[in-house]
Amino acid sequence: MPPAALPGGQLLKSWTNGEGRNLAGPPEGIRQPLYEVNPLHELGVVIRVVKTVEAFAQENGLTKIETLVLQIGALSQVIPRYVEEVYPMAVKDTLLEDTRLKIEVLPANARCRTCGKVFDVLENKGLCPFCHSEKPEMISGNEFMIKEIVAC
Repeated sequence: MPPAALPGGQLLKSWTNGEGRNLAGPPEGIRQPLYEVNPLHELGVVIRVVKTVEAFAQENGLTKIETLVLQIGALSQVIPRYVEEVYPMAVKDTLLEDTRLKIEVLPANARCRTCGKVFDVLENKGLCPFCHSEKPEMISGNEFMIKEIVAC
């Protein structure tokens, strides 16, 4: 399946390891992407955010938005890097066109069902670093929220 082009003919490629985690670049000795990543999912999500913020602005008589703050969980299916890449396209010719985007990535935290301690699931590969149990109960990391709208 060929990769999708973004408006303007941009083509995004990303490298992913076998665990589905994005890498900064190709693994050693690899010249082609292992998987093509399509940021059109993020474009649709960001367009929906823009419509939500515009509706909020209209309801509250706001004419200019200075900053939009999003919170994205580390395990969310929304990739922050792609949100940043598609944001200019999504806000073009809207109230948010000159808005600064700020993204806060929330950690993938879990509470161990065995010892009750909280730990970062990604940093510890799902194992509790305190008792080595494999019984995490997710408490954060799947979020995607509009945290703050700063208007002038």
